[in-house]
Amino acid sequence: MLPIQDPPDGWPRARRSVGRILSLAGCVLLGLTAAFLAVGSALDGGVTEAVAFGGGALLLAHLAVPGIMTMRRPEPSARPSVEGVNDRGERGLAFTYSRWLYYCLAVTLALTVLGLAGAASASALGGTSSGWAVAALFAAPGIYLAWLLIVMLRLAPGTVVLTSTGVYHRSLYVEHFVPWEAISGVRPVPGPSPWIAVVAGPAGATRIRRHGGPLGPKAEGLPLMIIRAQWLRPDALPAYQALKHYLEHPGERLHLDTAVENPGGL
Repeated sequence: MLPIQDPPDGWPRARRSVGRILSLAGCVLLGLTAAFLAVGSALDGGVTEAVAFGGGALLLAHLAVPGIMTMRRPEPSARPSVEGVNDRGERGLAFTYSRWLYYCLAVTLALTVLGLAGAASASALGGTSSGWAVAALFAAPGIYLAWLLIVMLRLAPGTVVLTSTGVYHRSLYVEHFVPWEAISGVRPVPGPSPWIAVVAGPAGATRIRRHGGPLGPKAEGLPLMIIRAQWLRPDALPAYQALKHYLEHPGERLHLDTAVENPGGL
């Protein structure tokens, strides 16, 4: 078994960079500018312009807020353990994705789809061949993003569930299960997007199911299981600690289906 590392100081706060800070500042500035233009257009009676600028401001706001959140280190959750189930209905200890980040991403995708739909409709209004061609160029990504939004909401919320048989991770578009016997280590990885690496080798009991289609997101880093800490937010550190605990104490895994009723087992 590989040595299990303790989290570095400040983990899982995202590593800051000049480029990231400038991008975030630019996003905020553009959002404020769009909001100002939306108000100005509304006062001047330009309904269409006000809606367009207002939608842009909302989109930029929902891009900026997650960026600000993920640059701060979340306080580890102190709430009681919760129960969850994996893809086969096995009960276990669960750590759930942030609903606030789901909301921001869902609104971002929805506003993008609406913007593409509006652009496609405006292009098709003339009834010309070139107009229909441009409309199709806007409609195609809009339809695909709408489908991704529906799939994401159907799978929501993402979760990590520790059961007596293994570790189950449902991300935005991928379900991944790894049996305990295939896991050789757990590592907290720092960086611009901190993550938990469940180090695992190939195993017959491993299960992977993609829901995003051939062009959708794939499972990262196989055969490792990659769990992005930013999505777990306050549960990131408790999730790592639980993974570490049950990897080091295999005899206690049989009680994972009752770990919620007896949280003192951790």
